[in-house]
Amino acid sequence: MSEQREPSEALLAGRRALEGIKGVTLLEDFQWIEKCKRWCLRCRLRIDGNENAFVPKETDWHVLIEPSYPWGYLRLYPSKERGMIHTFPHQWNNAEGEKDVPWGEGFLCLDTAVYAIGRHGFDEQPYEPETRLLWHMQRALEWLEAASKDQLLSPGEPFELPQFHSGESVVIGFN
Repeated sequence: MSEQREPSEALLAGRRALEGIKGVTLLEDFQWIEKCKRWCLRCRLRIDGNENAFVPKETDWHVLIEPSYPWGYLRLYPSKERGMIHTFPHQWNNAEGEKDVPWGEGFLCLDTAVYAIGRHGFDEQPYEPETRLLWHMQRALEWLEAASKDQLLSPGEPFELPQFHSGESVVIGFN
């Protein structure tokens, strides 16, 4: 049984900040996902640019957020239905993932580099309830626009090694 039933005021403030944002449609309000002990907000993102064979104009996403919001984990995962199916730079390997969840594993890497090493004092992303979720959604829209134009990697940017992947006949890894 979950001790977490209602979204916090901070989460509600974050969601309200998304209302009326061009390119963001909320499909379902916050749902508590007991399995992962996180809140989930289902949304659709629409890009202005042209779609291509790999990036549709509209895609559905599941935003998973820790109950400690505006702190903690906040990630956008593609929906298994109407979501992204390919893996791009600055994205986790977009495997199908667990059968009993409606999202794939390919969350977008939207955080700043210092977030990964816990240097919040140097982090560019905001940590106010009204701005953190909005900041991630705006970066997701920018990511999708760049992916649709094949511009996720800038000239001279360091090569991004792929996440470990193992298949039936192929094993790829790096250290």
